[in-house]
Amino acid sequence: MSHYNEVQPTKLSGTKNVNNSSSSKKTIEKAAGGGYPEALKRFSLDCFNRCDILKFDAAKKNKVKEELKSLIEQAMKEGKVLTNNWRLQKLPSFDASFPLNLVSNMPEYTANEKEQEVVTNKPNKKRPHQHSKNDYDSETRKRMRSERFQKELAHKEPQQRAKIETPASADDRLVGTCQTLEKRYYRLTSEAVPEKVRPPEVLEKALEFVLNKFNTNSAVKYNYVCDQLKSIRQDLTVQLIEDDFTVKVYETHAKIAIDNDDLGEFNQCQTRLQVLYNKEGVEGKNKLEFLSYRILYFILTNNQSEIFKTKLFELLEEPRGFSEKKRIIGGSEKKKGRANLPNMKLEKEKVARVKMRMNNVFIDYALRIFDALVINNYVGFYRNYSKIVKLNKSRTYNQAFDTFIKLMANILEKCRIRTLYTMSGVYRSLNLPAIEKQLKFDSPDQLDEYMVKKGLNHLVKTGRTSKGEVKILDFTNSQTKNRILAIYKKSYKVDIKGQI
Repeated sequence: MSHYNEVQPTKLSGTKNVNNSSSSKKTIEKAAGGGYPEALKRFSLDCFNRCDILKFDAAKKNKVKEELKSLIEQAMKEGKVLTNNWRLQKLPSFDASFPLNLVSNMPEYTANEKEQEVVTNKPNKKRPHQHSKNDYDSETRKRMRSERFQKELAHKEPQQRAKIETPASADDRLVGTCQTLEKRYYRLTSEAVPEKVRPPEVLEKALEFVLNKFNTNSAVKYNYVCDQLKSIRQDLTVQLIEDDFTVKVYETHAKIAIDNDDLGEFNQCQTRLQVLYNKEGVEGKNKLEFLSYRILYFILTNNQSEIFKTKLFELLEEPRGFSEKKRIIGGSEKKKGRANLPNMKLEKEKVARVKMRMNNVFIDYALRIFDALVINNYVGFYRNYSKIVKLNKSRTYNQAFDTFIKLMANILEKCRIRTLYTMSGVYRSLNLPAIEKQLKFDSPDQLDEYMVKKGLNHLVKTGRTSKGEVKILDFTNSQTKNRILAIYKKSYKVDIKGQI
């Protein structure tokens, strides 16, 4: 077997740049191979691995090679091949803010170099080293940022959230002394003081003043009355006042919020009202009316579980004072050899109260609406909606039904969208008169306004029927389908405050 000796070619004049890339490659290969410290080998391999992960093209890879060669040659020239911290070394190609220099020549890194070595040189026995993009994040910068935040926190006094203590007894309750009728609402950040809280008699005058100003002056906006009512509610809360006047304030604010489409504020009021209605000494004469609003709100927010809870715990609840002991005749204990017999008088009272609740006109229609929509019975929904409108025109229930109808209008809006979405999956096209009839619009103009509002007006086409030309909505058109689908999905969105 013959042996051949490798012969190095003699450099020719004028060809210095030809071997530049090859010498760079040899320098890097030598670094990655033997003769250099393990840290430099790992640094070189990591650079190539990162090029593959980031999918660098040939030009970028060559740039990385040149930077790597330059660093290695600099380390050899300065005698820092063994002393440079290659674990912290960066290349400008991967970190533009990092200069092409040895990390040992940069004072901001050498200050804590020893600490970094102690912390990070511990072998990881649990998991093998895996290369990813996160491996190349600047650990030093993370550490420096962490130290900076720790210093800032050390100079600041610990700020504890103000704790508002609830009085232990009625004698310790705060009693306000402020006489101002108009007062802005501010979120409490400390314990309330009497000088900034209005007593009940002033709050009654304040409520009357604010409502009179809102009803008689058209320049007064909803934001003003909402702010004033929240301030009144806050003064009642800090004084632990839970009586019929408190209920009146929350009921008033709830209705005004509905009239102005502020369902988030209405939700806060109706939630608090459910607690107030169960307080001793509170008459709660409008409880069923507001319970119906609660059901309609849950229909709007697609909260079926809360409606079932309301039916179970509110509409079917036992009368106050009804307990297991009163089920036994005379409240006596069990007699030997006899089973306990129910108190028929109290059982009849319970049944009567349940019937009264279920027969309440507000509760009745709210539950009818829910029963129709829970099974997507849109025909049943529109039928009941028409009955409610007729009943409202009779003015039998005056202002109470105005609020009910206002909430129903929001439900009608959502139901129209869902009905249109259902029809788009069943029919190839529908003429506008048929859509007007199905969605219960009062006139063609009202339907046209709706189509413009929903961005469907430009998708209406003219078609021919046996009766002549008629405007149609073509559901086979992808633009029409996509637009209806987008509106349908949006109708299910509810924000964190309960706003639709």
